[in-house]
Formats: sequence, structure tokens, C-alpha cells
Amino acid sequence: MAKRVQRRRGTTSEHSNFTGAEGEVTVDTTLDILVVHDGTTAGGHPVAKADGSNIANNSIGIVQLNVADGSAGYFLQTNGSGTLSFAEVNVSGTSLGGVLGGTIGNATIDTNSVGISQLNVSDGTANQFLKTDGSGTLSFGTVVTDPTMGGDVGGTTSASVIQAGKVLNSHLSTSLKNFTLDPQPGQTNTGDGVITEFNLSQTPGSVNSIIAYLDGIIQPPTAYALLTSPDKIQFTTAPPSGAVVRILHLGFQSTVGTPADGSITNAKLAANAVTTGKIAAGAVGTADIADDAITETQITAQTITNASIAANTITNTEIANDTITSTEIADNAIGGDKINIAGNVQGDVMYYDGSNWQRLQYGTTGHVLTTAGVSANP
Repeated sequence: MAKRVQRRRGTTSEHSNFTGAEGEVTVDTTLDILVVHDGTTAGGHPVAKADGSNIANNSIGIVQLNVADGSAGYFLQTNGSGTLSFAEVNVSGTSLGGVLGGTIGNATIDTNSVGISQLNVSDGTANQFLKTDGSGTLSFGTVVTDPTMGGDVGGTTSASVIQAGKVLNSHLSTSLKNFTLDPQPGQTNTGDGVITEFNLSQTPGSVNSIIAYLDGIIQPPTAYALLTSPDKIQFTTAPPSGAVVRILHLGFQSTVGTPADGSITNAKLAANAVTTGKIAAGAVGTADIADDAITETQITAQTITNASIAANTITNTEIANDTITSTEIADNAIGGDKINIAGNVQGDVMYYDGSNWQRLQYGTTGHVLTTAGVSANP
């Protein structure tokens, strides 16, 4: 009969207080494992199970793995065929998806991928614009495209006006607050009893837009006239010898610019401002004449000739009753195809009844045409 050999055994708790002899093997009945003793260590050295289920947490390191250690920051990887090794993981070159493009090391936001849902803001109403409050908060609001003006200017930005009484002396430039005086500084105009003309530095609008002084005495506008090219004042009577002549120009001068090509529209022209003298010969074409704008009063007698009338343009609606007389009809110009009396039938005869031409219907076979004489119908 076979013999059964049983080794010393005990629970894990009992092993913790037991120190076996060197080389002795016992059985842990709690974990069902063998324990090897060295004669000095209490509890001995438990042997791992084949499935490793009794291996304590954090007890397997690089030493327990069949792998050479790597550099700091390396990660353990497999080659898919049962071999482990350490290698560097470079995620900066990994491609991104979704609304992000590029790689982790150089990420970009895809075109047209940021919408209202990606912004920390509630949607607004149609045609509103995104605005900031200057403190980091975005919101949608209505943009006033033609806001009202304030202060010295009223109206709106597209139709602004200067408010009444808002143009002050301080708003005017020096040239608009000082009138020009002739002669210019450093020059003198003195009469000699002979000279009647004196130069002007500006072109006056009229004799009433200047004040002429002779020795400080204002002269009436009837005492002088204005000359141009060059600008001069011409006195009716030459200022006396030694008399100081001064001319004060009233108001400010302005330059009238030349309108740009195509800048004058209908709205800029006063009613009846364009007359015959402003229209070049041949400048008015058919496109410039409104329908039915030319009537009899615009047509000079005998100005329309045959060359002015297009072929087949005059019909019976253009000819008034009794306007065509024998003088308008050429000899032999009216043929039978131009004569029609209602109901014409082959064999009819036309006769005059004293007031108009009439149709005499054909008769029966063998009949003959007879007449009753003067002032009678056939």
C-alpha cells in the first residue's frame, strides 16, 4: 500500500509566527501555497502560484520583467508578438480630428468650425452683431447704422446739420474774421489828381461789396466802377493830389470749383434751365424725346418732306376727312383696286346719285341698262 507524506502546515496567521529550519518547506493552508524557510525569517518565503494570484500589489518591477530598463519618461510597449520593451512616446506629432486640425504639437482650428455653439454667448435675433462690453463678456446687439447726432450737430450721420446758433467766433479761422484792406501792408495808394485807377488784391463781387475811402471819407458806389484783368477800382473823378486811397473788401472770398464729369444730375438743374442756346446741334436724339412730345406746334410749316416719312407709315387713321383733294392726287393715280363700295360683285355698275357714288347691282340675263335722262339714276 502506498504511503502518503504530509508536510507541516498551518494558516497564514500561524506561519507569521513560525520560523522554520533552513531548507524546510511548509504549506500555507489559507493560501494553498508552499513556504520555504531559511531558519531565521519568521513566516518564511511564500512561493508564488503559477497564475500569480497570490503576488502582493506593487511587488513586480523591472527586475521581475524580462525587459531591459529604458530612459526616464519611457513607456513599456509590446511589439504584438510577445516581446516587451521601453520606448519614448511622442504625442506631439499625433493628428487631431473633429474641429481641430494639425497635430498635438501644432494644433489648428478648422475653417468655418467655430459657430455660436462654440462661443460663450446666447444667440441673438436676425441681423444682430457680436459685441463686447469691454470687460470680457460677449453678446449680440443691434447696430445702429444711422445714429442720431448730438452736441452742436443734429440730424443723423447720413444727414447731419449744424444746430442753429452753434457757429461761434471761435469756430471761424482768422481769414474768415478779418476783411482784406487795399493797399496791402507796406504799400500806399495816394492820389495825384490825374490817376483814376488803383489795383485790387481780390475780385469784388460788385461795387457794393467794397468800401472806398479817400482820406478816410467813404465814397458812394456811384463814384467808382470795377475793372478786371487785372482787378482794379476806377474812380469817376481822379482822387485829389495827396489823398490817401483805401479799399475795404467786405465778406470773405470763396473759390468755385469745377463740377466733376457726370456729377450734375436732373436734381441739380432748375426747371426750364436748359434752353436752346445750351443744346449743341445734333445733340438731341430719338431716345431724348418722350413719346407724343412733338405736336403740331413744334413742327414748322412745310418742314416734313417725303424723305422724312418712312415707307407705309401713313394710314387712314393719320388722314383727316376731306383733307385730300384733287390737287393731292396725281393723274391716273387711282385704279380700280383703290375703289370699293360695300357689297361689290362682278357685273356691278357704279353711278353718281347727285351726292355720292353708288353701286348698281348686276341685272338678270338679257336685261339692258337704261337711263331716265338728266338728274335721274340709271
